[in-house]
Parts: sequence; C-alpha cells; structure tokens
Amino acid sequence: MKIRNIITTIMSAGIAMFVLSATANAEETDDGMNTQEHTQHHKQMKHKMMKRHRKHVDQRILKMDSNGDGKIDLDEYLAHAEKNFSEMDADGDKFVTPEEARQRHQQMRKRHQEGRKEMHKKMETEERQAAEE
Repeated sequence: MKIRNIITTIMSAGIAMFVLSATANAEETDDGMNTQEHTQHHKQMKHKMMKRHRKHVDQRILKMDSNGDGKIDLDEYLAHAEKNFSEMDADGDKFVTPEEARQRHQQMRKRHQEGRKEMHKKMETEERQAAEE
C-alpha cells in the first residue's frame, strides 16, 4: 500500500511539472516571443536558409561551368576535383596524406562556420529592418 502511494505521488508530481512547463512555454520564450511566434520565426529562418543554400549551389555550378552552358560535364568536374586535390596536397608531392586531408577539412570547416555566422547576422539584420518598417 505504501509503495502504491509513493508511485501515485511521483506520477502526480510529474504530471504537474509537465502541465506547468507547457503553460510556461505557451506564454513566452527567452526572446520575448510566444511559442507560436517563435515557431513561425524558425520556419521563416529555415526558408531563408534553404533559399540561400540553393543560391550557393547555383553559384558553385557556375564556378565549375567553364564553357558557360549552364551544366557541368565530366571534364569540368574533374578539373574542379583536380584543383581541390592540389589545394589539399599541402606539400605538392602529388599524394594526400591523412594529415593533409584533416588540415584541409579543418580549413573548410572553419570557412563554413564563419560563413554561417555571417549569414545568420545578415538574416537577423534583414529581419530587424523588416520589423522596423
């Protein structure tokens, strides 16, 4: 009987905490938005990021498209791959060691993170400007 009371008390406390947290979340988030506004904000940000990503992919294709026909053939792709290989081959010996590959990966990762931070700043600025209008 005593164990049953303890279990019932624990379950009741868990349900109460769930209800309280759901109520708190429904009211306002840390940034002053209610949860519905916050969810909408994230959907808009995701849409903007996907749009920018598509633009980035298009730019990469244009960069590889040396004959300007709007698509990449095997020769154009291999030329781009050869350029990337050369950039990875830090000592120029025509071989890529695991260390060189790791270094290149770290460089690319750092550039990607910096680009992502810059993109977020730009998106936040655009959002603030739109809210002020």
